[in-house]
Amino acid sequence: MGLIYKTVRLTGSRGEREVKALFDTGSSRCFVSVDLARSVGDVFPVAIPLEIETATAVTRAREAIHAAVWLDGHALQWVFYVVEDLTESAIVGADFLQIWKIKLDPEHEALILDPSALKLKLV
Repeated sequence: MGLIYKTVRLTGSRGEREVKALFDTGSSRCFVSVDLARSVGDVFPVAIPLEIETATAVTRAREAIHAAVWLDGHALQWVFYVVEDLTESAIVGADFLQIWKIKLDPEHEALILDPSALKLKLV
């Protein structure tokens, strides 16, 4: 069992980039590095800075971007918090995985998408 990294396309209002993203159920939110955020999207201030505890420090995310992660031909849109000195280009966290009903298969280093979650529904 290892960490699951996937090369994905991240698309924002300014453009898109292919990035090696960490899919991490231990991360409560989605995060991007400052460089990646500024290259793909319009960065906006968050209403209340998000305090983030990493393995080595505590920091705050004061900005975010809206972007889509492309998986199996589907653009799954989400908010990514911008974090300085992030160890990865992008971290896809539990919030994204839960809403889009994506399961991780660490043994095969695979992502399992639930087709029913890919249809937009109004409730």
